[in-house]
Amino acid sequence: MAMIKCSTCGRMVSDKEKTCPNCGGQTDTRIYCPRCNSTNIKVQVKSADDVTASLIAIYFGIFAAKAAQKNRIKYVCNDCKKKFKLK
Repeated sequence: MAMIKCSTCGRMVSDKEKTCPNCGGQTDTRIYCPRCNSTNIKVQVKSADDVTASLIAIYFGIFAAKAAQKNRIKYVCNDCKKKFKLK
């Protein structure tokens, strides 16, 4: 067990903790499968052409384009084959 520094409050916490017990900040940045709790995850990015992304950016603004890009990322567990998105 190693001690790591919390990126939010700066206190030392165990690397086994997912959140800091002092401030509640996230210390574990690994992605876990919601079905089997595995960290053996593959990232899938749904490709969209640059013209569509440009039109979204022009029409709705840059924040909508960023949100559209975020929704294209999907994750697949290599152990149980569950497909999921992060919230």
